[in-house]
Amino acid sequence: MIRKKTKTQKAACSNTIPSIIFEQLGGKDAVDFMIGLQNIIELEDGVQFDFETASDHDVYRCKIVLNGKDLYDLTFTNTQQISKTQNDVFAEDLMDFFENSTRLFLTLYPRS
Repeated sequence: MIRKKTKTQKAACSNTIPSIIFEQLGGKDAVDFMIGLQNIIELEDGVQFDFETASDHDVYRCKIVLNGKDLYDLTFTNTQQISKTQNDVFAEDLMDFFENSTRLFLTLYPRS
């Protein structure tokens, strides 16, 4: 017998840290559409994902982790395994830090 998830169960599932992070980036479907998400790994306190790049020097992996200060730590890695880390990022700044670090846009239109 297969049981369908109730609305309460669906809501509880969507409040995980990885899903909240994707919502703060504009929504998982929108992020996938804009950058081509690959190899998504949901961590206990964050998320890691790969995406397509134009050259070997571009960033291709992003790891976003919620730290003990209720802020985010971002780690970007390129194909040469060189990492760039930004600690203590506010939720409202996630999109800007991602776009500035990867040179990829998460929205089609300018944000205000």
